Amino acid sequence: MMLIKKELKSSRWKFIVFFGLLLIMAITIIIQYPFIKNFLEQGVMEGMPEWMVKGAAQQTNFNVYLSANWFDKNLIQISFIFALLFGMSVISSEVENHTIEFLLTRPYSRVRIFIEKTGIQLIGGLLIMGVTTYILGLTSLIQNYDVNLLRLMFGVLPLFVKFFIIYSLSLFLSLFLDDQVKAGISAALVLLFFWGADLLWDISIFNIFGYAPVTPFYTHGIFTWAAVIKLFVIGLILYGGALYRFKTRDF
Repeated sequence: MMLIKKELKSSRWKFIVFFGLLLIMAITIIIQYPFIKNFLEQGVMEGMPEWMVKGAAQQTNFNVYLSANWFDKNLIQISFIFALLFGMSVISSEVENHTIEFLLTRPYSRVRIFIEKTGIQLIGGLLIMGVTTYILGLTSLIQNYDVNLLRLMFGVLPLFVKFFIIYSLSLFLSLFLDDQVKAGISAALVLLFFWGADLLWDISIFNIFGYAPVTPFYTHGIFTWAAVIKLFVIGLILYGGALYRFKTRDF
């Protein structure tokens, strides 16, 4: 319990800012929709390339607009940043502040320390993503939009798995670099490299931003279980590697 309270206290502002940003984005998406729909329907698409017209026209459908702007834009972008921030600091901050030695002298195993410190951040991240998504759906229903709330909530799962991968990669690198900023930047560069490589060579399985998109599931109800499981396995490998490094490292 002491470890959990300590981690909650040290991460509280990150949790608050993470929740606050997602809440603002959720409300903004609903407020903006009538203006965007009206803008698109007033002939602005005339003269656009065909591929742009098709994409813009789909945005007039509220559910496509909702899912694309939440799951494939705001939620993944903000979660990407905070997964890096959480992962890069959970252990390395203890090293930089010279508190890791004291922590390791407590009557807890290294496995317990690692799982409790990282677990509270992962659970907190999942709750924030889930609660803000629920608020998004509930606000949509209050505004009389036809929303599948259950499917909307289920769409959080693939995004959380991606959060888990980003978090674990940042955590893993932090256990080698001993510098929060360097670990976060290194993890971001790795992820952005595969994102850019996917644009050139279509290696989508390595680009977690485009792999297992949520909008097709939300709009058509076809959940990509196999893709989500593959992502989860990648996350587990990175998380397990970080745990092994923490267990065997001499601080």
